[in-house]
Amino acid sequence: MSLVGPVKGDTYYNMEVVVDEHHESTDEKRISINTPDRARKSIHFSPDGDNFSYDWCMVFKVPKNPWEDIPQTDAIMVLDALKNAKLKTKMYRSVPGDEVYLLIGASEGRLEREAERSDYDLLLDPERTIAHGVKKGCILAVATENRDEYSNLITTRLWEGIYARYNPELRDLYTKYNEDGYHHSDSVFRAVDRIKLTLSIIEAEVKLGGAGLAIGKLLKQKHSHLSAFFPLHDADKKSLLELKWLSWRSLFSQPLQEIRDYFGEEIGLYFSFLRIFIPYLWYLCLVEFYNRMLLAITLIGIIFAVFL
Repeated sequence: MSLVGPVKGDTYYNMEVVVDEHHESTDEKRISINTPDRARKSIHFSPDGDNFSYDWCMVFKVPKNPWEDIPQTDAIMVLDALKNAKLKTKMYRSVPGDEVYLLIGASEGRLEREAERSDYDLLLDPERTIAHGVKKGCILAVATENRDEYSNLITTRLWEGIYARYNPELRDLYTKYNEDGYHHSDSVFRAVDRIKLTLSIIEAEVKLGGAGLAIGKLLKQKHSHLSAFFPLHDADKKSLLELKWLSWRSLFSQPLQEIRDYFGEEIGLYFSFLRIFIPYLWYLCLVEFYNRMLLAITLIGIIFAVFL
């Protein structure tokens, strides 16, 4: 089975994609692509040397009739838009051959440009921020750096959890993440940040450097070949999170930091709320249990009084 799409006029080509399931790196599967020469000229997959990984996936239905009128939401049209937005793409087919998967990623440089354009907030590194504040003459930074017995309450904890809009000139001040393998060593972005920023590029207007794709509308169109759109899991991080989360220890202490870093702030805030909310339900359960016991004792007393 192959993906069929238009190149120019009424000319069509077939693009064969093969997935090597037996070789996996920490972030992605090795995918080999076999294409005719004219297909290889039309779609450019070669990397530019900048680090990246695939964070999103689009699923397209393969047309049963290769000569039918293919709408503007066809995979090739989407590919062109993603390519113009400077995103990385790679395609492979499903095992039954009735679907084609389009992997989408963005290089570190492209993510940084999008973060600057969208005023994306990133976590500051406390130590580097304090050192920068001392150079700029910030009173709080100086007090934190040179604290004595009269200012022992001014500690580096005051500088934790501070976010700021991304500024490439201040890149060294942001927290660096090195747990995402060689693709993202010394990166200022977590996996969830890459997912959000890549989606922002996909949906941003073309005049702003984006692909200009309204994914929600494309999925709802009647004759669209696009059938699904979702972020990809990181197998290694997912396994580590499962070890911490799906254990008896999570009954008493959930890995909120890891949940936030993997699923984002909204999901992390939800489980943080549950951690506070659920213990108070135990008090309500005890009150209800006490009331039920009183009711049972009262009913037993009434029964004995009537029949004895």
